[in-house]
Amino acid sequence: MTADTIIPATYNLPIPQRATLRATIRLPFDGTGKTVYAQVWKDFKRRTLILELDVAVKATTPKLTVELQAEWTETRLIKKDAVWDLLVVNADTTREHWLTGNAVLSEAVTEATP
Repeated sequence: MTADTIIPATYNLPIPQRATLRATIRLPFDGTGKTVYAQVWKDFKRRTLILELDVAVKATTPKLTVELQAEWTETRLIKKDAVWDLLVVNADTTREHWLTGNAVLSEAVTEATP
């Protein structure tokens, strides 16, 4: 591990069941030259990808604003609590997990019944 390696922070992401997810996260890092991905995985082994979130990055030095979104048709694929991460790929192709945590399923939203 080098001196500039980032140890991922823990951030639990609430996932609304069968509803659109919108989350905004502000990080104290410069996002210049970086590509950001957000994924929901079955478990911390990161072998089974459940969902890749849409990511919009607003790079404002020295802070980075990341907006995450998933439509209800995607969040309905999540059947129980899972894990998620925010993966950053640098211009030199090195990869860092900046955030990781639980993707906590919120069952407050239910499907309408006729």
